[in-house]
Amino acid sequence: SSRYNDGIIPNALQIGFLGEAAFAKVTGLDMDLEYHKYGKSHDFSFVVNGKIYTTGIKCSLERTEKKYGCSFVTYSNKRGKRMIREYSDYYVASIITNNDSVNKKATILLLGWIDGNYVASLEPQPSPTGLGHKSHEIKTELLFDINRLVNGIRRN
Repeated sequence: SSRYNDGIIPNALQIGFLGEAAFAKVTGLDMDLEYHKYGKSHDFSFVVNGKIYTTGIKCSLERTEKKYGCSFVTYSNKRGKRMIREYSDYYVASIITNNDSVNKKATILLLGWIDGNYVASLEPQPSPTGLGHKSHEIKTELLFDINRLVNGIRRN
């Protein structure tokens, strides 16, 4: 089970940042550390054979993934305003399995990746949290091995 040694549960911005940091660490890609008031379309971009690809990193608490069996890509807010400007070429799902903010340590597990075209083809669903927004639900069992994506990025 997830451990929050200090009882502090990170907020959504912190959770996303931790997922991005884990992906940057294993791929060697640079993180965008700038604050973007309205978010950003993609978390990372990389080049393979002269073509630019984009990646969105989705991170959640381990208990959230266990409860729903999926990761979420937010599609619209509770007022129905579309939040996705464009889909990433790939989405990476990750979870926080251990968070110790007192000692400034966290363990992030990169679960796998999925093609952005597949995500775009999914019908947005009402959030199971009841907060009123809609999301694309990426089922964990459909994810591809993260090493395949990471190794492809590292080779270039």
